[in-house]
Formats: sequence, structure tokens, C-alpha cells
Amino acid sequence: MTEKPSALRTAVWERTRKGESVSDIARALGTDERIVTLIANTFERLESKRRSGERPLPDMRDALNAVRGEKDPKLFRSEKLRLFRSYLLALLGTKRGLVRILNGVTDSQARSACLAAERSGVRRGETLPDDVYRAMLESAFAAFYLRIAGDEVFDEANVPHVLEAWGKTVEAFSGNAFSAFHPHLDDASLFFETALRIREGVKRYRRCPFCKTVHLIDAEEKADDARFSNCPFCQFRYLSENAFRPK
Repeated sequence: MTEKPSALRTAVWERTRKGESVSDIARALGTDERIVTLIANTFERLESKRRSGERPLPDMRDALNAVRGEKDPKLFRSEKLRLFRSYLLALLGTKRGLVRILNGVTDSQARSACLAAERSGVRRGETLPDDVYRAMLESAFAAFYLRIAGDEVFDEANVPHVLEAWGKTVEAFSGNAFSAFHPHLDDASLFFETALRIREGVKRYRRCPFCKTVHLIDAEEKADDARFSNCPFCQFRYLSENAFRPK
């Protein structure tokens, strides 16, 4: 993709308003026609909402800035989201008491999050951290997306549901502890393409036998054996434990 996501969205919308076709826009901007279609449909819905007086969905960059500042108390109202953030912090090696305080969960919920993190499987092979970050974001988005849209995720890429799941992913990975993930959070292609790959069957859901976390895998990928897991959450745990180990 030749333009930054925010610039791409603006460019697609401007060209759509001028009556240009999807194929012409994709060719001019050097991007995939499916992404152009999804973005164009999104802005059509937002424009319709504006005309009817409804409040449009927020821009993802604004949402990311909001959760980084942690100024909106409503962002953490979701019980599922708090539990997931507790698990993410536990993967970083955060102690149970701090997990409880930071996420407003009970002591038993914090204990469960830490136990799940401790069950992470042994890591196999060498994977670049950036690949692990993207895989974790894809899997987190996919979990939110399935919870929001249900089995519809296998039939169509519903743009409002994609945007809602995208926003939940932004909330989950907010804060300085997850700063390494932030450059990927405003990447429209990462989340829209993940939704398309789920619909097309290129990606499928799997529950990790070690940490019990649902994550995405390639459709042709073989099952993990009894000792190893390719789960991105297990791999992230390994990276976190070894990030500051003396060489």
C-alpha cells in the first residue's frame, strides 16, 4: 500500500464522491480493490448517518489517542475486555496484585489470568517479534469480531462489525506496556484483510492446548504436537521472559 491508512481513507472517499469506479481508485492508489470497496462502503454508511443526524463512528486514530490518554472511563466498561487485558499484562510478567489493580478485576480473575499466562507452551523456532505482534493483533481482532458478529464472519465481511472489533482491539492494546503494538493498530489493511481471510477460509480459529487462548492459524497449518505451540500468545510470553535476559 503506497499511502498511510488515514490518507488512503481520505483519498478513497474523495475519489468515490467524484464517481470513480472501485477498479480505477485501486489502480490509482496502488491498493487492493477489496480494501477500496470496504472503505468506500464504510464512508457511505457514515455519510448517511451524518445526514440523518446520528453520530458517526470515530476515526481510528482519534480512538487510539483517546485510549492512550485513558481519559474516557467508558472504554474499559467491558468485562470481557478487562479480562483479556489482564491476560495480556500477565503475559508481560506483571504480578497478580498489579494485574488486579490496573484492570479493576477481582483477585480470582487476576489469578486466572496469571495461571493462563503461565501455561504458555514451549516456543519452537525463531520468530521475529514484529510477526508475533501482528499475529496477536489479528487473533485478538478475530476473537472480538466473532463475539460481535457470530457466525456471520464466515459469510461476509460486515464493515460496521469490523470497525467495532477494530475499536475493541485498540482498547485492549492501549497503554505504554503495549507500545510495540501501536504502529500496527492504525493499519486498516491488517484488520480488513483479516476479516476477508476469515470469510474466505484462508484463516481459521484454533484454541491453544497450552494457554487455552483462541487464535488464528492458516487453514492448512497442522495441529500442534504435545510439546510445542505456534500460538502467538505463547510466543509473546517467551519473548517477554527473554527480552531482558543477559546475553
